Amino acid sequence: MAKPDEAFSSLQPGTLFLIEADRFPRDLQQELIDLLDRQQEYPADRRIRVIASSVNSPAELVEGDELIREYLLLLSTIILKLPPLRERLEDLPLLAQEILETLNRGEEWQREGFEDDVLELFQRYQWPENIAELTAVVQSAHQSATGLLITESDLPFRFRSGYDAQRENPAPVESFTDLESYLERVEREHILAALEQSRFNKTKAAELLGIPRPKLYRRLESLGIDTED
Repeated sequence: MAKPDEAFSSLQPGTLFLIEADRFPRDLQQELIDLLDRQQEYPADRRIRVIASSVNSPAELVEGDELIREYLLLLSTIILKLPPLRERLEDLPLLAQEILETLNRGEEWQREGFEDDVLELFQRYQWPENIAELTAVVQSAHQSATGLLITESDLPFRFRSGYDAQRENPAPVESFTDLESYLERVEREHILAALEQSRFNKTKAAELLGIPRPKLYRRLESLGIDTED
C-alpha cells in the first residue's frame, strides 16, 4: 500500500472533495494539513485541488477548538455559503427534477416528473437533512412509481411520517407554580380527603394519613384548615 506522500505524488491533476470536512477528527485534520503543505513541493501541474463541504460554520468550530485553524485556512481560500433547503423552497422543483433525471439515466422506464400535489408537499416540508434527504426521497419514489409521473402514494413512509409530524401542533408548554405553593395545595387536598372519609374524626383521619394525631393538628393549623366549618 502506498504511503500518503507517494499516493499524493502519483495522483494525476484533479480534485479531491472532502465531504463534511468539519466533522473530521483533529488527528485526521493534522494529517491533511501535513499532506497539503507537502503538496506545495510538487510541480503546479501535479498538485491536487481540494474542495470541502461543511455542515456547520467552520469559523465557529475553530473558536470552539473543534477545528485546527491551519486546517480551516487550507480549505477556505474561497467560501460559498449555501442556505439550507428550507430557505430556498423556490429551487425545489428544479432540484427534484434534476435528481429524477439523473436517476433516469440508464433506466428502461423513465419517470417524467412529479404531480403538482407532490411538489406542493415538497415546498411545505422543512427538509431537516437538506439535499441528502431530498435525494433519498426522490430515489425511493423513483423506484416505487408505476406511472410516468411520481404521485403522493409513491413517496416513502419516512417522508410522509416526517411531513405529518411537522404539521402537528407543538405540545402545550406546561405552566409551573412555585414548589412550596404546589406542595401546600397537594397536602391540603390530601388531608381534606382523609377528613371527609373519616367523617371528620381526627383520630381516624390521622390513622389514614399515617401520622400521629398531634402532627395532624399542627398541619391543620399551619394550613389554616378549620374543621369546625
